[in-house]
Amino acid sequence: MCFSVQAVTIAHTFGAVPDQLKTSGEVYVVTVRLRSAARRTAQKPSQPRLFVVDAQGKRYSQIINAGNEIGLPIDQPVTAAQLWNRKIQPGESVSRMVALDLPAGIHQPGLVISGGFFGSDDPTCGGHHSPNPSFILCRQ
Repeated sequence: MCFSVQAVTIAHTFGAVPDQLKTSGEVYVVTVRLRSAARRTAQKPSQPRLFVVDAQGKRYSQIINAGNEIGLPIDQPVTAAQLWNRKIQPGESVSRMVALDLPAGIHQPGLVISGGFFGSDDPTCGGHHSPNPSFILCRQ
């Protein structure tokens, strides 16, 4: 299982009016892709976790569903297990959009995902990256 960050956008609000999430900080809307590097068997991450850690080591674990791929309400809290709740076939990829409410001026936020492999550690995954240089994908 290989995770990668496909897109990052930063906003001060998220969601549709009148239930729009307003924050004094910034909302990072992140598209995370999970790809199966398996050759034969469908798999899903075992006990996946997803959170952000800043340069000072502070952890932010509130995840908000930002896409309609999983059949749960948008703008509602969601767990990583809910995001990747089904097995994916060998070679298949699935993407999920999440929103992360982070404080303004956060320094070096890093998205930490456990429950899969990452590009630099598994040659079948290719490189991992983030399209936003101020937001990095970490490994735990």
